[in-house]
Amino acid sequence: MQPLSYVNWAKNEPNDAYGAEKCVEIVSNGYWNDLMCTDQRGFVCKKRPGNFSPVHITTKAPTGGCPRGFHSLPS
Repeated sequence: MQPLSYVNWAKNEPNDAYGAEKCVEIVSNGYWNDLMCTDQRGFVCKKRPGNFSPVHITTKAPTGGCPRGFHSLPS
């Protein structure tokens, strides 16, 4: 496996405003923005290869956890 070199930062990002923006979000135009980790946003989960199960789409608010069979990506 090779390191990922793709970046898609919005203009003037990441800027680590006030030295407090250590997390990232994908904004509606698809670009990345750094923000404070205390700001609540949706999240992305990574699924292990070979562990296939149906994914059910939900409209519930993010809970901060991943569904069974998934695990959260490290920061």
